[in-house]
Amino acid sequence: MRWKLLGIVIFAILIAWFTLVNSTQVTVDFFVVKQPMNLVFVILLSVLLGMCLMAVLWSARSWRLARANRQLRQELNELRAGLAAAEDGLGSEIAETATGSEDERTEGGVSGEHHDLYH
Repeated sequence: MRWKLLGIVIFAILIAWFTLVNSTQVTVDFFVVKQPMNLVFVILLSVLLGMCLMAVLWSARSWRLARANRQLRQELNELRAGLAAAEDGLGSEIAETATGSEDERTEGGVSGEHHDLYH
């Protein structure tokens, strides 16, 4: 808890120092109007506008990635469904082959019963 308080105090001191050091008046040209402002406000406004721009750009990238993710998940589900259908088809073919082999054995006179040769 003391470390958090110490960190907050140090941060507040740095902000106060930054404000005092950059409190000089500058003239900012807003395309049609020239406005005198404190340098600290110009710096903070620039940082804020940069953060807003980055948030917009990051959101656009995030939406694009989310859309690509959604498409890939749909493709994966389709491939899984196709694989399951292929496995079901293969399983039924194996069962049919096994049943066919069993039928051939019983038709040939060999059954699952034990035949006594000495009977």
